[in-house]
Amino acid sequence: MIRIYGDDLRLQPHERNWYLQVSAGAGAQAVVNGIFGMKPHSNSTLTISPHYNDTMMSPTATLTNYHFRGANYSVMYSAPTFSVARGGEATGCSGLSFGRSCVCDSAGKCAAM
Repeated sequence: MIRIYGDDLRLQPHERNWYLQVSAGAGAQAVVNGIFGMKPHSNSTLTISPHYNDTMMSPTATLTNYHFRGANYSVMYSAPTFSVARGGEATGCSGLSFGRSCVCDSAGKCAAM
């Protein structure tokens, strides 16, 4: 559960000084889609473009078992680079710097962009 203290938000007087609770699903989605940059597309491609902020996050993190179109993807980052694996195997996206993207198709081919 993520809690945001509501003093600085635009709230009604009766809502101030209360914790705002964000559902587990919204918190997980923020991590998966925001921090790790997993973006599935309707054309059967997956774009992966992690975001890193050194003031808020650990310099290393891993997301495993992101299931997309019958395959499991993992994203590992060790600032200032990240790598993508598909089914436990390395892809063509290894050692990419933040700000770049990795695009994977349904056939399992991944390319750095």
